[in-house]
Amino acid sequence: MKWPHYFTMGISGCNNNSIQGNTFIGERHYNSLHCLASKDNIISNNSFSFTPGDSDEEFSIAVWYGSERNRICNNSIAHGLSVDNSHHNTIQNNNFQENEKDLGISISLGSSTQNVLFGNTIQSCYLSSCDNNSIYYNNIKAFANVFDDGHNTWNLSYPSGGNHWNNHPGSDHYSGVAQNETGADGIGDILYTIPGGDNQDQYPLVLPFGMTQLAF
Repeated sequence: MKWPHYFTMGISGCNNNSIQGNTFIGERHYNSLHCLASKDNIISNNSFSFTPGDSDEEFSIAVWYGSERNRICNNSIAHGLSVDNSHHNTIQNNNFQENEKDLGISISLGSSTQNVLFGNTIQSCYLSSCDNNSIYYNNIKAFANVFDDGHNTWNLSYPSGGNHWNNHPGSDHYSGVAQNETGADGIGDILYTIPGGDNQDQYPLVLPFGMTQLAF
């Protein structure tokens, strides 16, 4: 699939579709896959490559304006994902490659609520004017570009844990809800503060998700 302008594939007002097993090649402007006001779709096992142009709002996938309950999983994504004014979507087990533009952001959420991001390998994550989203079990590499000015949850309750951060000190000498009991538990002893507001990953994972032995 190849289209030189705007997007490779677009769906608008489309529900209950499955987009699986494709190779998307985006060029020059905007998005490879653009979802507008679309619900209950599955986007999985696709490969998204991208040649950046001169726009500051170029992403491989855009889920915008009233798109709800979509599941985006098991994709290889070269140039990030944008979710804007969309809710109740699940972003799961995707591998985000390094984004050369947009501050290197892998996942950008704007004015969106009750989305779940888990099990992804990402460079960074940017949330603006967002509340009640859940972000956990992600392996986050480029910590400098993480931002959240809303009220969102960056971990599950103890002992399930939160995310793995490449720059977290990683010491693990203590355990327990307050991390004040002797003994390692796979969770960092020091919480991770998310820039932009008062959000925290209270239980950062010492090892990348998938390698971690947690005390369930």
